[in-house]
Amino acid sequence: MIKSYSGILDFADDGTHDFIKVTRLIVRGVDVSFHGIATWNMETRWDLDTIARPDGGMYVSSPTCPKQGSEAGNPVVLCLSKLEPTQDGLFVEGSWTMSGNSYAFSGELDPLSLNDQR
Repeated sequence: MIKSYSGILDFADDGTHDFIKVTRLIVRGVDVSFHGIATWNMETRWDLDTIARPDGGMYVSSPTCPKQGSEAGNPVVLCLSKLEPTQDGLFVEGSWTMSGNSYAFSGELDPLSLNDQR
């Protein structure tokens, strides 16, 4: 069954609290569709729309250039290491790599209703 989620994933960079606003994470079994906007230091750094495919027990995207934000044009690799259903949604843990640096994130996403999916 295909399930869709949205919400906030938290990450820390240089001791600051920053986040990824996930507008769509769709678990399709064979892959995961992801759209999110990363913000840190109160600036949108990337707006990423990508597909992550199974790779060694996790889902990994091919290098994808964000379409907007200050990091647009710098390829991002998304790695989803944990997708664990919870009573209220989906716990997500993973990282992304950009410009040779890796950033970890985690959080619980809420289910999307059919009316929320655009």
